[in-house]
Amino acid sequence: MFKKELKGFIPTVTAQILNERIQIKSMIKESGNPEEKQILNFRQEALKTLISTVYGMYNHPKYRWYCIEASEAITAWRRDYLKKTMKEAEIFGFKVLYADTEGFFVIVEDVER
Repeated sequence: MFKKELKGFIPTVTAQILNERIQIKSMIKESGNPEEKQILNFRQEALKTLISTVYGMYNHPKYRWYCIEASEAITAWRRDYLKKTMKEAEIFGFKVLYADTEGFFVIVEDVER
């Protein structure tokens, strides 16, 4: 369960980082300049790394806000999201080859060429 009425410091900051990453990814799609796309991609990758680090810090006993329950909740949410996404991919004709905590790989079966 997550408290939703009052957002704390970390959820507020991570939400801002995620929103910025989403905006940058949109800018990448809209840009026709390969150099600009590369720079924007580096920025969104840096933000992705920063968000992943937050999870890692919750899992580290020397972190100021160490909380194994928060770490476990993040892992459970990620696992649930990946499972739902893999099921949806299968509905669209993809076959899941491999999955881990970061994502999954698929192939398309019965592709008409």
